[in-house]
Amino acid sequence: MSAPRLAFFCRGSTDVGLGHVMRTRAVAEAAGADAEAHVFAVGDDAAHTLLESSDTDFDLYAEDESAIRAIESWSPSVCFIDTTSMDADHFDRLDRVSATASLSPVFDQLERCELFYHRTSVHPLSARESWKRGLEFAVVRDACTRIPENLYRDAIDPGAPLSVAISMGGGDADNKTLRVLERLRTLDRPMLFWVLLGEGYQHSYDELIASARADRRHEVILARTTDAMWRVMRSCSVAVLAGGTVTYEAAAAGLPSINLFDDDAHAYLIEELVGHRVAWHAGAPFNSALDRTAALLKSFHDDRTTLLAAHRASKNLIDGRGARRIIEHALSIIDTSSTHEAAA
Repeated sequence: MSAPRLAFFCRGSTDVGLGHVMRTRAVAEAAGADAEAHVFAVGDDAAHTLLESSDTDFDLYAEDESAIRAIESWSPSVCFIDTTSMDADHFDRLDRVSATASLSPVFDQLERCELFYHRTSVHPLSARESWKRGLEFAVVRDACTRIPENLYRDAIDPGAPLSVAISMGGGDADNKTLRVLERLRTLDRPMLFWVLLGEGYQHSYDELIASARADRRHEVILARTTDAMWRVMRSCSVAVLAGGTVTYEAAAAGLPSINLFDDDAHAYLIEELVGHRVAWHAGAPFNSALDRTAALLKSFHDDRTTLLAAHRASKNLIDGRGARRIIEHALSIIDTSSTHEAAA
C-alpha cells in the first residue's frame, strides 16, 4: 500500500508574515516516512528561503489559483491549510478532493474544516469532536529546546544587565521592531537588547542602527536569524514578542515572554499561557502595550525572582511533540475512513 498523501497549503511573505510558513514546515517535517508530505506555498523569496532549508518537498506559487490546481491534481488524503483567508470557491475545490484541516486559529473558512489543530484550549468557536485543541498540539520547531535551569539562572543573574530578546515576526511589515526598540531604550536600567530580524524583514537597517548608536545606556545587538534565533534566545532573560508561534516556543523552552498586540481581539491566543504565568499580555493598543512592556521590564530588572518562577512554571507545559501528534491524528482519521470504505 502506498503512503498517504498529505498536502499543505500555506501563505507567507514579507507583507503578510512568515509564521504560517514556519508552522506548516514543522508539521510537514513531522510526517517523516509515515506519509508523503508536500507543501504548496503561495509567497515570495522569503517564504522560499524558509522552505528550501527543509527536507520536505515544496513548490512555491505566485497566486492561490495555481496552488489549488496543483493540489487537486495531486489528490491528497488530507489538505492542511495554514493561512488567514481563502476564497470560498478555492476552499470548496479542496474540500472535494480531500479532508480539510486548518492549522490556523484565525482562518476565515475554519468552521467548514473537518479537522482543526489549535495550540491552546481557548478559542471563540465551540469545540467539535474532530477538532483537537490544547497545549499538546502546540507546534514547536526542533531548533527550540528546553533551557536548563542552571543556564537560565545565569541569564537572570542580578549582577548582569537584563538580556531582552525582541522579535516581532519574520516579516514585520509595520516595522514594530523599531517602535519597540525606540521605546525600550528610554528605560533607565541598563539592559542588553537582542533585536532579532526575521527572513522577511525588508526595512532599512539604518534606522535601527541610528537608534542603537543614540543609546548610551543599553547594549543593542542586531541579528538576522531564522532557526538560529534559538541559539541567541537560550541566553536571554525574557523575550518581547508578537503573540504568535514564537510565544509558544518560548513557553516550551522556558523563556518568559511579554506579548504585544494591536488590539485585544486575538489576546485569547495566549490566554492559557498567561493563566499558567509563563507569559504576559501587555495590553492594547500597541503604543499602550509598549508602555506596559517597559514597566514590566523595569520590574523584572529589579526583581528577577518573577522570571525564575515563570521559567519553572513552564516546565512540562509544552513537550514539543505537537507537530507529531497532529500528523498521528490526521493519519488515524485516514485509516478510519479507509476501514469504513472497505467495510462498505
